[in-house]
Amino acid sequence: MDRNETDRTDQTDRTDRSSPIDEIGEIGEIDETDRVDEIDEIDQIDPAAPLRSDDEITQRIALLIGRAYRRQLWLLFLDDHSRMLPTLMPNDELPSPLGAEPAAAIAAMLRQAIAGTPIESVILVWERPGGPIANAADKQSAAELAWACADAGVPVRSQLISHDFGVRALSAEEFTPLADLEIERAAG
Repeated sequence: MDRNETDRTDQTDRTDRSSPIDEIGEIGEIDETDRVDEIDEIDQIDPAAPLRSDDEITQRIALLIGRAYRRQLWLLFLDDHSRMLPTLMPNDELPSPLGAEPAAAIAAMLRQAIAGTPIESVILVWERPGGPIANAADKQSAAELAWACADAGVPVRSQLISHDFGVRALSAEEFTPLADLEIERAAG
């Protein structure tokens, strides 16, 4: 066997084998049918359907916002019948974690925005890359904004996290201890 035949054999062997990288690429590829299914689901949203449970809110946010792409806060609004209004407000110019002053500014803006409108409550969605477990910055940001909204008289219906794998509710129990700590610090 001459050198050229050996080179061709090596090349053939290399192209016939799949590498672990090839397998990862296949697993990570986006299936276009998934995108079509998501579009079909979005088209089936009944905007007049009330969102009465946390699960219904989480499902709707998963369809509208989905997995995290970048760090930002989404503001969504519900009317007095718990129907989502057709306004989604993203804000990607926030410090991480959110401090008391920026939270108070957002709450004041929300108070002005909902005055005299059919908005009954606000949904806050913290979009950020990473896993589903709330980190310290998530908890502090959620606590600061919940506290500021309560002070401003802005009713918050729900807070959620949009992460790398989907959307999940952020329960008050996850961030309330931080708000309680702030109360103790202020009193002490």
